[in-house]
Amino acid sequence: MSFMTIYFGDKPVFLTDALDLEKINILKAEKSTIFMEGISNYNVQSICKEIEKPDFERGIILHDNLPELKEHFFEQFKIIKAGGGVVRNEKGETLLIFRRGKWDLPKGKLDNNESIEDCAVREVKEETGLSEVELIKPIAITYHTYVEKGTRMMKESHWFEMISNSNQKLIPQTEEDILETKWVSDEKLPEYRKKMFATVADLLEDI
Repeated sequence: MSFMTIYFGDKPVFLTDALDLEKINILKAEKSTIFMEGISNYNVQSICKEIEKPDFERGIILHDNLPELKEHFFEQFKIIKAGGGVVRNEKGETLLIFRRGKWDLPKGKLDNNESIEDCAVREVKEETGLSEVELIKPIAITYHTYVEKGTRMMKESHWFEMISNSNQKLIPQTEEDILETKWVSDEKLPEYRKKMFATVADLLEDI
C-alpha cells in the first residue's frame, strides 16, 4: 500500500492506492471521516469542501493508481513550491522559528530560475540570520492547502537536512512576521510540537 498526505489546516486528507475491505467498512462508518473511492472532480471538490466543516477530522480518497490520483487531485489547485530546512547544530539541537502564533521551521517560496536546494538554504539564512549553513540531503516533501483570493492553493514544501553551529547570532526576519528563532534540544522538542502546524509536527516526529 502507498499513500500520501495533504493537510487542510491541521486536518489530513490521505490519497491511497489500497485498503482492505474491513478497513473500508470501518472508515465508512466513522462520522468524522470522509471516505471516497475513484477519481472524479466531484470527489475532489466535495472532500475539499467537506473537510473544512467542524464535524470532519480527516478525509480519504482510494484509487488503485496513486500517481494518477495525485495528478488529478493536484489539478484542482494552484501549486506553489517552497524549500526549507531542518537545521541541527553541534549540540544536536534543532532550529525553530516562531511566526504567527506557531512554532515552525524556516522555509519559503521558490524564486524563478532557482533550484529548490538553493531556495531552501537562502530561506533558512534569511529567516534566521544564520550566515553559515550546510545542506546535507533531502528528507521529505510535505503538502498543505489554503485559499488565497478565492483560489485553492497547494504548498509543496521540500525539506532538507542541514547543519550549522550555535555560535552564530540568530536574527529573526521580522518583516516575515518571525518574532523569535531558537535552538531547541531533543528533550524539549515535544512540548514545542504541540504548538506547531500538523505538517511540521509530523515532519519532526517522522525524522
